[in-house]
Amino acid sequence: MQRAAAAPKRTGVWIGYISVTDAKTTLATVEPAGGKERAPARDFPNRGTQAICPDSEGSAVGILQSSSGDPIDDEPDAGE
Repeated sequence: MQRAAAAPKRTGVWIGYISVTDAKTTLATVEPAGGKERAPARDFPNRGTQAICPDSEGSAVGILQSSSGDPIDDEPDAGE
């Protein structure tokens, strides 16, 4: 993600995203389970709804509800 030139300089980080079918319902389970939202849910054009929540050790984990859908889950063949 590109930052505006005037944005404060920060070290970049990698964030793994978990695909969900309903971001709102998924995020409703975060606080009761002891977590919190670091970046509240936002809609991104041509991407979907995403939010960022720290895991139990403080690492950032993304939640993504894709606007275009996800590929069907399947077992990869050897070598894929």
